[in-house]
Amino acid sequence: MMARDDSRPLAAFLALVAAVKLLVILAAGPGVSPDTGGYLEFADAILKGWDAVTTVPWGTDTGLPSLVFRTAGYPLLLAGAKLLAGAHYQYVVAAVQSALTLLSMLMIFRVSRALLASDAAAWFVGVFYLFSQSLLYDVEILSDSLYATLFNVVLFGTLGGLTGVWRLGGGRMALFGLLWGYSILVRENGLYFTVLPVLLLACGGRRAALLIPVFLAAVAAVLAPYLLWNWHRTGEAFISVAGAANWLRPGFHMLRFGYANPFDGDDPVSQLVRQGMPDYEFGAQVTILEALQRQLGLTPTRLQSYLFGRFVATVSEHPVAYLKMVLTQLRPFSLGSVLTDPAFTLNEFFQYGPVLGQRVLPGVSLKGAVAVFRDFSLGGMAGLLLATAGVVVSTVLFLVFALGVPWWSVRVLRGRAPADARFGAALFGWVTFFTVVGAFCLVHFEMRHALPAIPLALLGMAAVIREGRAKPSIA
Repeated sequence: MMARDDSRPLAAFLALVAAVKLLVILAAGPGVSPDTGGYLEFADAILKGWDAVTTVPWGTDTGLPSLVFRTAGYPLLLAGAKLLAGAHYQYVVAAVQSALTLLSMLMIFRVSRALLASDAAAWFVGVFYLFSQSLLYDVEILSDSLYATLFNVVLFGTLGGLTGVWRLGGGRMALFGLLWGYSILVRENGLYFTVLPVLLLACGGRRAALLIPVFLAAVAAVLAPYLLWNWHRTGEAFISVAGAANWLRPGFHMLRFGYANPFDGDDPVSQLVRQGMPDYEFGAQVTILEALQRQLGLTPTRLQSYLFGRFVATVSEHPVAYLKMVLTQLRPFSLGSVLTDPAFTLNEFFQYGPVLGQRVLPGVSLKGAVAVFRDFSLGGMAGLLLATAGVVVSTVLFLVFALGVPWWSVRVLRGRAPADARFGAALFGWVTFFTVVGAFCLVHFEMRHALPAIPLALLGMAAVIREGRAKPSIA
């Protein structure tokens, strides 16, 4: 399936993306969050030189040192921006992130247009992604935007090669492997998603399957030196110790939701939680981890392994509560909003972005509606109606995607629909979205974690809609 020759829709789409990204940078400027500080500390160490970045406090009373808690992928970008622009580095970072998103959107639009054979469908995928969380995170000094770009360049690049949009040889697959390896150094949890490009290649036929070793060798070529570098710095080979700060979170979620109390025992973790956990926020968790490390006499990596064992024990002792916690984090209404609700995106942008610090539209809830009617105004009522319409439409579209792909799969298995490239893309988009979201829900899920998987979910959604219009019969 080859891409169509008319480049005008693509040019118009890229012009829209560039205009929106430039407007956001100029009007709102870059933003920071509580997580930004850790990346900046690593970036500053890089700029100070080799000794600063290789000297890591390591022992049984060091806490989780920032130079091994974060990986170096994103701090390298920050260090380069600081070297280039000094005090104005944030604008350089926002511009680079926006430009890289533009590059990924070029690939997303071309592959969507070729697979769905429709300019309208490609615009559907592209515009909803443009006005998704990428609007916020492209200007935030956080790793989300860069990771999402690398994720989508590799997956859409591979998908485009398998469907004839461009050639997919060993050299290009090696490049994708290097980019995927670097993406893991931007966000370490990306390591778990390496199954996705491998699955895509495995389903692409014999020739594509032969590229799997090339891809994995390139990924290893990036990660192996980093493992050795950490061994040089600490005496232990690992990527990061960020997991140590996450493995207790499921237990805290169960406790906060009222599903179970995994901390009612006599083990060291339970005792520390009962003694010094005023809330379940991240800062209090870090304090507990530091106290636990000193009490048990563990290095950061051994502390991470200990806490993973504690996580496994929590799941095995409270399986029903754990399952309820996972399902609670899924939040299907919010997942629909993440994909196709610009009102949700605007609220998130103004609440968490560099301007205002509060929502511009009322929340869709009984409490929000009561507040609007209590302080009645036409603007408030219009905002409530707009937000409600966004939730309703996005939820319907999400259900079309979430249920439509399994329905389509049944039709294919029964021989009532062809297992063509369009179906394959929809199925892969479905698997990717629920793999990414589901993996985070197993531990701790925030809406921004879904950002990398949004374009493939939108591609699957558009494919289901086109299939439904072409095949109205459910038989």
